[in-house]
Amino acid sequence: EILHAVWHQIPKNKLTGDDLHCPRIRLGPIVSSGSSSSSSSSSSSSDSDSNQSSPQLHLRHNYKTKHENWKEATVVNFSYQDLGHEYQVKNFIRVLHCLESCVQLNLVDNGLNRLSEVKLPKCHSLNLRKNYINSFSDLPVCKELLHLNLRENNISNLHGCEKLKKLR
Repeated sequence: EILHAVWHQIPKNKLTGDDLHCPRIRLGPIVSSGSSSSSSSSSSSSDSDSNQSSPQLHLRHNYKTKHENWKEATVVNFSYQDLGHEYQVKNFIRVLHCLESCVQLNLVDNGLNRLSEVKLPKCHSLNLRKNYINSFSDLPVCKELLHLNLRENNISNLHGCEKLKKLR
């Protein structure tokens, strides 16, 4: 039997998300407390049960609120996330939306192609090296951006770079 553990469930752990140097952003499996049921027994639940809100989902949400604390993170390295599935990208974008105080953000080699819905109001340095960005319009909104690394992306022209007024 394979057990899943996450950093915020380790006993006596005082780390918060902004203390981690290069965390992996994943939506992990929902584990019911106190039971060791297999995946086959959980898949046999009725459709009406799956439509109802489960207590484990609320429990996971409380963990995110309590431990992730991304709003206060100033230097963030989310490089090499290996975002192979849509649910991983969705959860990754959710975390990026929380980076209100981030000044330096590294997103190297994540397979990202569009971040235009993300706003990084205080970001001065953004490293998007080795992704799949096609144009400047695919970049996050960063009005304070001074340094930008777009090496090894798919940008073929400079259309849209005029919105980066403070870029050095």
